[in-house]
Amino acid sequence: MKVLSYARWLLLPLAAALMMLAYAPPASYAQGCEYKLGFADIYNQIPQIVGPCVTNEMYDAQGNSNQMTANGMMQWRKADNFTAFTDGYRSWVNGPCGLEMRLNSQRFPWEANPDGLPVVPSACGGAQPVQPIAPPPPAPVIQFSVDQNPINQGQCTTLRWYTQNIDSVYLNGEGVAGEGSREVCPTQETTYTLDVKLQDGTTQTQQITVRVVAPDVIIEFWADDYSVMKGQCTTLRWNVANIQAVYLDGEGVTGQGSKQVCPDKETTYTLEVHKLDGNTETRQVTIKVAEPK
Repeated sequence: MKVLSYARWLLLPLAAALMMLAYAPPASYAQGCEYKLGFADIYNQIPQIVGPCVTNEMYDAQGNSNQMTANGMMQWRKADNFTAFTDGYRSWVNGPCGLEMRLNSQRFPWEANPDGLPVVPSACGGAQPVQPIAPPPPAPVIQFSVDQNPINQGQCTTLRWYTQNIDSVYLNGEGVAGEGSREVCPTQETTYTLDVKLQDGTTQTQQITVRVVAPDVIIEFWADDYSVMKGQCTTLRWNVANIQAVYLDGEGVTGQGSKQVCPDKETTYTLEVHKLDGNTETRQVTIKVAEPK
């Protein structure tokens, strides 16, 4: 079978061929099948790639010949008088330069190419050793997330990333491992950038913007009694939340507390609250003192 050209033989009745394979016995149990002529020529050159026959040669209504193998399918197309073998991803074509291999998505210069597929060089010096073509590298995996967003002022959250099939990873310009996490405590809205350099030299970038929300500030300051007799005491009380610091008359105190006071004259007490945004608020309580009669 002399080779003239090779076009789109994989688009021929592959479904029908697979149906025939479904009813064929396994290769190790095939009875009486054999390769002949051009199919035998291809098998003798690459027996481990083709594998044993599963069916005998079969002809369709157009006169084309197909034969299922343990690893794929042989075919001879009457219109072109060519022979070839495919494993579904690669094709070994017995062309004018001998047996040559290419991807199913490619064509040799001497093949018909009505679909305009990429053309690969043909070894026009004669038959070349058949070299397997490695499958395409696995696709990169890039995951970048944050545990909590938004956060309240003064809170922290954790960035997490997971990558595979990449070259290197950078978080805000700093080299990091392909998988990791980092706690961040921004005081204002902040964007974090994960740059991933792929194996082909290109870079993919993912970003997360953590928003910082100012929580409602609670400031409560009161006294049990606002008027006492001289020599008597009363208790100051306060409840403050979502702040940085609290001072009672200049003395640092906790956010929730109380203090007994015994003024001998009208006295004003000041609660100074330093908020998360840096601003300050004050509350005052005035205790009046009455002279005994």
